[in-house]
Amino acid sequence: MSEEEFALNPLNDKDKEELKRAFTKYDKKNLGNIKPIEIADVFRMAGQNPTVEECNLMINEAEEPGTGMLMFEDLIKICEKYWKNYQNYSQELKEACLAFDRQDVGVMDFDEMKQILMKYGEQLDENDLELFQDTFVNESGKIIVDDFIKQLNPMDTDSGKKKKGGKKGSGKKK
Repeated sequence: MSEEEFALNPLNDKDKEELKRAFTKYDKKNLGNIKPIEIADVFRMAGQNPTVEECNLMINEAEEPGTGMLMFEDLIKICEKYWKNYQNYSQELKEACLAFDRQDVGVMDFDEMKQILMKYGEQLDENDLELFQDTFVNESGKIIVDDFIKQLNPMDTDSGKKKKGGKKGSGKKK
């Protein structure tokens, strides 16, 4: 993904407030600046989840002025390029999950998802798979789509439609 593919996304007051709160945590000396390498941490603390590629682009962009530090106003400008609007994120995730929810019942098969992710180059080791399985997969080997989406989108407050397929821990008996 190139830098040109990012559109400006002006931040609303709430987003700026979250970003300022996160920025302040990393501005340990209260000088009004942070190190460019801390951008990803500030983003995550403000509820964002930038990719490694996005982090590298932001860091490179922040380092251009040559001061070695990043002021909050400059961070805002960078954020307007990379900030994700989570208003539509849940819907986008739900649409992506449809490929795994072949019967349209609100569940995905973990083994099928794992095979597809690994086939298309996702680097998953045993620890990643175990953590994912412990977090998202019920005893039937299924992932409840609505629960999965809520875990991936920290800004989601909508309860969505009623879950089908049971809650975590339901399914086959021991």
